[in-house]
This record gives sequence, structure tokens and C-alpha cells, in this order.
Amino acid sequence: MAQIKDAARAATAAGTAGPVITGLIDAALRASKRARTQTTISTEGISLARAGLDLAGAHLGGLAARRVVVVGTGSTGKLAARLLREAGVGRLWVASRSQQRAAEVAAAVHGRPLRTGDVPAVLADADLLVTATGAAAPVVLAEHVCAARAQAGGRPLFVLDLGMPPDVDPAVGRLAGVTLIDVAALGRHLAGRAAAIAERGFLAALDAGCTAPVGALAAQTLLEHGGAALLHRSASAVLIATRNGGN
Repeated sequence: MAQIKDAARAATAAGTAGPVITGLIDAALRASKRARTQTTISTEGISLARAGLDLAGAHLGGLAARRVVVVGTGSTGKLAARLLREAGVGRLWVASRSQQRAAEVAAAVHGRPLRTGDVPAVLADADLLVTATGAAAPVVLAEHVCAARAQAGGRPLFVLDLGMPPDVDPAVGRLAGVTLIDVAALGRHLAGRAAAIAERGFLAALDAGCTAPVGALAAQTLLEHGGAALLHRSASAVLIATRNGGN
């Protein structure tokens, strides 16, 4: 919303913001404020890395003292490494195709740098593998994980693949003792949060003075995501607005 506000100020200063644009911006800002104050959208902490690590922690019985390998030093990989350190993990390896990047990110989270090619060698001692490389093809292959599993002594391994496209060969998820969660699986896990997002759309439609079909579509979306209670609350707002003449 900060970008929208900055653009609005620039347009006003340049004299290019007419009544239609100004009205749309005002409606967007009102909807944003209502979404933050009347729904839980601002407290959801919607982050693939955070949600994935929550799943990993639940599966492993907590992240504290766990041994973790993070592959990827982009924004998602750095966020995952930081969250893992905050969670109190034990040994933390950070791998990258760039030795310098691996060293920088590892130093920031008190971890150990690792070359991507050396990841299979440490997987036998790991409880959790997180990948977020942005590579065009999988960088973690089933044969590598299988070889590591042979030395793991029955230690379970949770693999969180945050890559788009996937960083991990799907066959890894079929190996004994390995749980693989990718972005698609995370999406299903997060589906329960869609009600809050649908409510935001409903409120936006209301504030924008939408036509009946648009409002009906927003309401249908909200109901489809199990948001009957939220829809009832939002519908009350519609009724109040109607009684007040839409002002």
C-alpha cells in the first residue's frame, strides 16, 4: 500500500490524477485498512518459508537442536536460515553454488557454509533439508538422498522444497523415512487461511461500491472457503452501509 500512496502523491503533484483514479485509490486504501483491522490477514504471517518450517517442526517434534541443511541463498533461503536459527536449531549448514554467498549467509546465522555438491555428504546427519534455489531442474536427486539414507541409521528426514520449479526429485518422497513437502503441498496446507483472504475481497468489493454480481461472486468465494461466519459479519457491514445510504 505504501507504493500506491507514493504513486497517488506523485500523480496528484503532476496533475494527472482525475476523479476516477482518485476514487479507485481511495477505495483501495479503505479496503486495505478494513482488511487489517477487521480480519486476521495481517497476523497470518503468510510466508512459504514460515509455513513450511511450522510443518517441519510439527513433524519433527520441534526444531530446537535439529540438524538442518539449507540449500539456496536467495531471499527465501536466507529467510529460512534466519527463522531456523531463531527456532534454536543445532547444527545449520548453508549451501550455495557460490562459495562466497554460502559463507556470507552462513556467517549471518552462525552456520557452516557448504558447497551444493557437498550436500549429499551431510544429509546422513540431517533432520531437515530446506531447498530454495530457483534452479530450472532438480538439484537434489533421489540417488543422492538414498545413499545418505543408507548411513542415517533410521534417522527420519523432512525435506521442505520451496523451489519453483521444484528443487527436489519427486522420487525422494518415496524413500523410506523421508517426508517431502513441496510448494503444492504447502498450498493445500494453507488453504484453511483462504477464508480471511476471501473476506478481504468481499470488503474491497463493498468499499469500491461494486455491482451486485461482483458482490455476489465475492460472497460465493467466501462461502466456498468455509467462511460462513465471516460472511455473516461482512454482510452485517453491507446492511449498515445500506441503511446509511451507502456512505
